[in-house]
Amino acid sequence: HLLIKCVEDALNEDAYLADVAGLHYSISPEGPAGLEVRIEGFSHKLPLLARRVFEVLAGAAFSDQPFGVVKEALVRKFRNSNMSVPKHGAYNRVLALSSRSWHWEHILEAMEGLGLADMQPHMQRVLSSCHLEVLAHGNLVADESCKLAVSLRDVLGPGCRAAAAERPRDQCVMLPEG
Repeated sequence: HLLIKCVEDALNEDAYLADVAGLHYSISPEGPAGLEVRIEGFSHKLPLLARRVFEVLAGAAFSDQPFGVVKEALVRKFRNSNMSVPKHGAYNRVLALSSRSWHWEHILEAMEGLGLADMQPHMQRVLSSCHLEVLAHGNLVADESCKLAVSLRDVLGPGCRAAAAERPRDQCVMLPEG
């Protein structure tokens, strides 16, 4: 979550310009082991926005001041996340059923000592064994879609070719009766 917020902060100006051009992006956690990056819009500039998003994601070169502000906001969000009863119940249900979820208290503990200097090595570890799947549709032809996927994989680096057997799988656990 911290990485996503840092990337969003770093792309703030680019996101505004893309929005004016009718392009949009979003990054969200996808299970315990991945990210979903969505880039949408009908413009010939879509590959440029996609490449920029992936460059910022792979570079993880953020500055101190925004990092501190983003981290503080995220800590506050986690602390306040279970204040309402329905949210707390839904969160605990997902936590019980997901085999790789972290409790928000553990996330906060991990974030306490986390600094900006930890982001780049973390991204290097992630990118050393990542996997990229691209779904392209709309006003792109097949050749352009393949070139875009290869270009994005190249931005992420040589480790972005993890075999299916090496990738973490998200799965639910079966709770015992009672």
